[in-house]
Amino acid sequence: MSKKELLVIDDEPILCRALAALFEERGFHVTTVATAREALDQIERTPADVVLLDLKLPDSSGLDVLSQLKAKFPALRVIVISAFADPDTIQQVFQRGASDYLAKPFDFGRCFYTAMGIEAVDLADVHPEPEALARVPAARARKGLLLPLRIVDGALQVAMADPS
Repeated sequence: MSKKELLVIDDEPILCRALAALFEERGFHVTTVATAREALDQIERTPADVVLLDLKLPDSSGLDVLSQLKAKFPALRVIVISAFADPDTIQQVFQRGASDYLAKPFDFGRCFYTAMGIEAVDLADVHPEPEALARVPAARARKGLLLPLRIVDGALQVAMADPS
């Protein structure tokens, strides 16, 4: 099985190194670039499964890069990571096709799960369905640190301490 490809587009070297370490540890092949030009060249050479994109780049607006990426690769999962958290910017991010938005500074674990498309669950708000609980033996649930939640279209949905 080939590794998932992650492209990080950000001109902060320390952040890029930290994200690369986090995602490589979890089985990704990570490429980091600092400019829009490098990003667009890189994605032509090696299509990415997920892109983490900063909005402030030295040679272009991240919003423009987002538009170009989504025009060429409509199904591409693009997570915008930015310190620009005003409502207008966030609205533009989603209008241009971003999958999600994380305001800097962000929790690295949340970044990983967001990139994977895994939804966080607040267990205080969860009421597991008895049918779901019956599908997983209690010993297995404890060992895997998981909680069966519900059955949707025949598939068991679970909350896990570590979905990776």
